[in-house]
Amino acid sequence: MVAIKTCWSPCIVHNNVKDGSIAVAGYTIAASLVSITFTIYAMNGGESSQLYSPFFEADVRTSMQYYGVLTVIFFTCMILSAIGIIYGIREELRGFLLPWLFGMSLIVLFQIVWPIWLMYAYYIYIQVFFFAIVYWLWAAYNYYCWVCVYSQYMVIYRMQSPNIELLYP
Repeated sequence: MVAIKTCWSPCIVHNNVKDGSIAVAGYTIAASLVSITFTIYAMNGGESSQLYSPFFEADVRTSMQYYGVLTVIFFTCMILSAIGIIYGIREELRGFLLPWLFGMSLIVLFQIVWPIWLMYAYYIYIQVFFFAIVYWLWAAYNYYCWVCVYSQYMVIYRMQSPNIELLYP
């Protein structure tokens, strides 16, 4: 079932989900490059001690290196899957949209769970609740992008579905 027919949000406005999904792929590439840049900066000893940072409690010498490499690999895969979205839409191959749908599901899940843990662990700091609201709003935006790409997946699925009619004599 196609969830939405147009893709509009504060950042992306398109009259159809095909163009919206390509814009979402561009957003994914840009956000992934920013995340990779910040992760490498934090791995090299940069500032990661802010309470809202996912690397807040990571030790620069040990755990930051391990989780940083995993983060860089994950966002590199997200860049490749965003390129797969563009290719899959142009060639009408819905299978190329699946890696992005799976990866964005993990991102949205993280953006929902991380603020809950943050509020549980640091409930004495009032600003944690503001950070949680910002994370949840960002998760809602990413979920909307997920729905846009999923809708394009379903459009391609319907176009590729056989329309067989049995005619009995």
